[in-house]
Amino acid sequence: MKKKNILKLVALLLVFTLCFSVLSACGSTKETTNTVQEPTNTVQDTASTAQEQSEAVAEGNPMPKFNGVKISTGSGTSGGTQYVYMGGIASIVNNEVDGLELILEGTAGTGENLSLLQSGDLDIACIESSYAYNAYTGASGEAFPEIRSLFVCMPTVYAAFTTDQNATNLEDFIGKIVGVGPASGSTDISSRAVFEALGLTDKLSIQNAGWSDCITALTEGQVDAVTGQFLQPNSSLIEAEAKTDIKFVSLSEEQLKQVLDAYPYYNEYALSAGTYKGLTEDYKTFASWQAVYGTTDLSDDLAYAITRAVFENIDVLTSTVSTASQTALENIGGQPIPLHPGAYRYYVEQGIEVPDELIPPEV
Repeated sequence: MKKKNILKLVALLLVFTLCFSVLSACGSTKETTNTVQEPTNTVQDTASTAQEQSEAVAEGNPMPKFNGVKISTGSGTSGGTQYVYMGGIASIVNNEVDGLELILEGTAGTGENLSLLQSGDLDIACIESSYAYNAYTGASGEAFPEIRSLFVCMPTVYAAFTTDQNATNLEDFIGKIVGVGPASGSTDISSRAVFEALGLTDKLSIQNAGWSDCITALTEGQVDAVTGQFLQPNSSLIEAEAKTDIKFVSLSEEQLKQVLDAYPYYNEYALSAGTYKGLTEDYKTFASWQAVYGTTDLSDDLAYAITRAVFENIDVLTSTVSTASQTALENIGGQPIPLHPGAYRYYVEQGIEVPDELIPPEV
């Protein structure tokens, strides 16, 4: 009997031990489940916080809205690249900014745009940066310190060309008739700047006419050469190459240095081989940017909204004008005029490092 009792006692102890182990295991499983759930809740909380922060930033930086504001916008001659480009700008802003309308004004281009901006007859305009610099500093007359930049458009590149296949240097144009485009246009101004820097002004005959008219005159033998700074590629020049052989005449290293030393708003530039049939190798020259300018009378919100709308829809602008692919925030240093405070605000938001000399004096 004693032996059986002992066996029963041992059996009961084994059962009790097994039950305790199972209960302990069950308790351990419950704790593990809770531990796994906690990180899941943390991830959800983090996602919610990030979304709330994103929404807060968006709400804190909305596109400005206006109430029937109209902005007179200077472009260029109807149908020209400058006119089409500014038409694209106007279309974007009018579609993207509530209550703001850019009204496109056809003009003779850079020279007239600057005059109209100075007189207050234009609110913003596309102007070649050498004009803007001379006006800002007073080098071309009364100083215009109120001019401010919004963004660069595209570079205008200097080229000199002729039908004389023996010409190799601008000095070969001495005693010749040279077409330079419309008076006070960018081609005229840049040509005269080059002739002045090289001491050629009084040694050749300068003829003003429409740019395409000058090129036509070259193919018909009415002028001996054509020079100027213009947007590339140029359709009139491409058409001329279909009629006759065009010889591009480069500046020598010394001549290029003289021009760049004389005019700080010009930058060395290489026009790629193949841009024209007559360019079988890169053409070493200079260029300066066209840019959109306003004045300190333009409100900060207007300058900000216009600049922001353009860069948030740059793909739309590029589909309108292929050369707008060079319209980039990073290229603002290619022109010499301080930014408008409203435009500067957008550059800072986008993390663009603005050169010290372009930071608005008002900031």
